[in-house]
Amino acid sequence: MSLRPGNLGAIDGVLTDEAGAANIAAFSKAATHGLKLDGGRRLFAISGRLNIATPGQVVDFENISFEQIATTGTDRDQTIVIEGLDNVRIKNVTIDLAAIEASAGVGFGNAYGLHIKNCTNVYLENVRVINGCGHTGLLIEGCENVEALRCEVRDFIAYSATIPADDMCQGISVLNCTDVDLQLCGAVNLTANWPGRPAGHWRRYSRGVVLSGVVYFRLVAPYAERVDQGIDITGQDSNTGLVSDFVTWECSTYGFKIANRGNHIRVLGGQVFRSGWIGFVVSSQVSGPVTAQSRNIDIANVSVTDTGWNGVYSASDSRNSFAVVSTGFAGTEGYPAGVEFLDLSLIHISEPTRLR
Repeated sequence: MSLRPGNLGAIDGVLTDEAGAANIAAFSKAATHGLKLDGGRRLFAISGRLNIATPGQVVDFENISFEQIATTGTDRDQTIVIEGLDNVRIKNVTIDLAAIEASAGVGFGNAYGLHIKNCTNVYLENVRVINGCGHTGLLIEGCENVEALRCEVRDFIAYSATIPADDMCQGISVLNCTDVDLQLCGAVNLTANWPGRPAGHWRRYSRGVVLSGVVYFRLVAPYAERVDQGIDITGQDSNTGLVSDFVTWECSTYGFKIANRGNHIRVLGGQVFRSGWIGFVVSSQVSGPVTAQSRNIDIANVSVTDTGWNGVYSASDSRNSFAVVSTGFAGTEGYPAGVEFLDLSLIHISEPTRLR
């Protein structure tokens, strides 16, 4: 049996601070009492953060749209946070972050749309995070037994007052999790902006779908479109799993990247369309303590089309459709190791101009 949010005092369709506070109280109450909420596909304002982080609470939300209406970074840094729970179910939910910014020099560096942390048995279906102005749309961190179907992050822009560091804007990020199954999940149109940004770098410092430190994952038909680095399996130890039938489109640098410590990974089928620098790359570690290096990676039936389409890296000798790169970082000699390619296709269709 499910309840309507209005039964707990939620106010739909009214984008005011009063409604936003009432809605946070209502959805928190539902989690406290383990109630299933069906929003009837109505829109509910949130003013600040909906934080559900008490052991024993249950999240079971469906058919709900949320819109963040707070206008300052401290109030809206993480719109929905779910932490330390067993059994999280979110279905047919859209989170609109409204991308409220004072100027190009003001941003929310650690802002997340939906942050699920240290939970078990997580099920997400048709979850969308849109119109963001911060770091990550959907962050799943430290969780076990995660299943996500048709989840998407779209239309994010992260601002910085100076030239940004790496990882400034991410779509879907899965960090330090075990047993992860993502199907038909992806990110579209992510970018970063800063004063003096060079021409052609409008997608820089953004990543579409990111896995780091994940033990046993399955990515089925992931996608990334108009980002900097499309699909990125990177960072920490224990990246072990299977990727099939991926698609990336118009990525500024890399279409698909396995970097640092990816190990025991199978990539079976995929398409990289129009990457700016390298279509598909496997590389060794570039910093930090040297532990499990990139090794035992099989890539089969992958096609790369029109590498270098944007012209930004046209003068670079390292521009490639496929590449295995040893970074030369101390202790990484001989890595990546055990990388095998089978049935690859390299296609060049047009001059580096954008399709419309």
